[in-house]
Amino acid sequence: MARRNLTIKKSSESFLVPLLFGLIVASFFVVFARAPERVVAASSDRMVSVEGVSHEATSVQILRLTNVEQSIPLMRGPVYEFVLQDGGVLNPSVIQYRIPKDLRSAPSHLLTLIAFDARSLSWKPISTTIDEKNEVAQTNVPIEQTLMVGLGTKF
Repeated sequence: MARRNLTIKKSSESFLVPLLFGLIVASFFVVFARAPERVVAASSDRMVSVEGVSHEATSVQILRLTNVEQSIPLMRGPVYEFVLQDGGVLNPSVIQYRIPKDLRSAPSHLLTLIAFDARSLSWKPISTTIDEKNEVAQTNVPIEQTLMVGLGTKF
């Protein structure tokens, strides 16, 4: 009789050890896993803003680059550089660029945002939506480390 009780006790203990280990591991991931964070930033002149989601503690700094647009063909507005701090990635992200007063009368189908492509080392138009009512050009692009964007024309 004593032998039977000993066997039952042993099998219940062997079941509890993996269960407790699993609970501890799951708790560790719940406590230390980073939840997605909403990141919002705007340039100091309020011409450009970005909103996105990051899974790391990331902040965005938007810098206006002076006199760069003059050296880039098809660029018609100031160029801004988005710099992500702490090595994060914003994906997805929405960039909004207020259309300068001198370009508001331009046909909206000719306006586009132009981004610097680090692979080809050239400026390329990116998919852009123009909101004529709010006078904003908008794009959805992921941002990794840095991104330079300006407003230009397609032709």
